[in-house]
Amino acid sequence: MEINNTLKKCLIVIITLLSFSSCKKEEPKEEPTSVIVGSALLNNVYTTFSRSSFYINDINRWQNFVLLYRNDNSEIKLNFTDPGEGIRFIGDPDSTITELSYKDAGNRRYTADSGSINITKYKFTNGVYYISGGFAFRAKTNPVILPDGTPFFTTIRITDGAFNNLQSTD
Repeated sequence: MEINNTLKKCLIVIITLLSFSSCKKEEPKEEPTSVIVGSALLNNVYTTFSRSSFYINDINRWQNFVLLYRNDNSEIKLNFTDPGEGIRFIGDPDSTITELSYKDAGNRRYTADSGSINITKYKFTNGVYYISGGFAFRAKTNPVILPDGTPFFTTIRITDGAFNNLQSTD
């Protein structure tokens, strides 16, 4: 009987050791690295953009679309018609800017009434366009008419905007 008890105790110790040895120590998980594709000061608050889209529509006339997105789905949209490097201003008689806008997380669209885009790199290599540059603009919402008939706008200032080496998509 003593052998059975000793055998049982040995089996319990062996099973316990085996169960502990099969437990792996879990490696600490690394936080995913967020890639910053663009940045800007929105009303003097530094803001980064983690996703982008750059595409060209050249069916009727050349159109460049640069979109920068935040994780909260707010976005900046830059649309201009000419390829190449250089500064473009809203309001110039020859302006090629067709849209500068900001959409906030609440889906309110702010359309620029003044501003500029500075394209510092516009390159075509192996079937892909690459673009880098900066932007700054003042934008406002569509007017809300107050009870006294006065239009009310909400404005936003976007300065020190930048994007670097975005690649065109189909």
